Amino acid sequence: MATMLRESNSSEKHLNAGRRLVRLSKEVPGCEQFGAGITPALVILGDKVEQTEIKTINREDALDDVKLKERQLNNGIKTVYERCGQYDRENIGAAVVMKLFPDGKYTGITSADRASKADMVDQIGTKAEAFGADHPLTAQIAVLKTLCTALREALAQYAAAQHSVKIASAEEEIARAEVRKVYEANYLDARKTLGRDIAETIFPDLATTKETTKKSQEQSQSAAKEIAVEKS
Repeated sequence: MATMLRESNSSEKHLNAGRRLVRLSKEVPGCEQFGAGITPALVILGDKVEQTEIKTINREDALDDVKLKERQLNNGIKTVYERCGQYDRENIGAAVVMKLFPDGKYTGITSADRASKADMVDQIGTKAEAFGADHPLTAQIAVLKTLCTALREALAQYAAAQHSVKIASAEEEIARAEVRKVYEANYLDARKTLGRDIAETIFPDLATTKETTKKSQEQSQSAAKEIAVEKS
């Protein structure tokens, strides 16, 4: 027995159901219009699924960049701390470690959350300005500032990527709802104009269909694209 799509069903299941309807409607004379009627909605959903996947990949890449920039900044913090310790050993009484790292350690900074870490590095840079441009540590502090800027930029890009995924997911949800609406309307129309038996013939039984795997998802996306090509 034909079953209707549910809101809880994935986009892949929506595409799979639509693909099967399109195929079956072509196999039964006089039923082509029911497959053709849902084709535009399937094309749009297929595109939205693809866009969501692209945005998700971009978000993953952006997070990788954040982690990389954070690791590089952590290494930069350690390097500055070590250079400060070396300077203090060679210049008794300079106490630059305590001036830049009040608790005498760098771990309080490297273990902080990313936003706080960047602010702490800014404070180190501000304090180091008192050393003067000719100070041996100035160049290393400049490198640290550059690493901090890189982390902030990566964080901003990740935030933008997260927002893009939310927008893409919302658009995909809207497209999925449209497929569901057209699918049900076509079924009711088929029952009304052709009778229940014919409607049951061209509308697949979704009750026994499991949610599709990644491979099936790709096949569904491909099917939606093929439908678009046939339509054009």
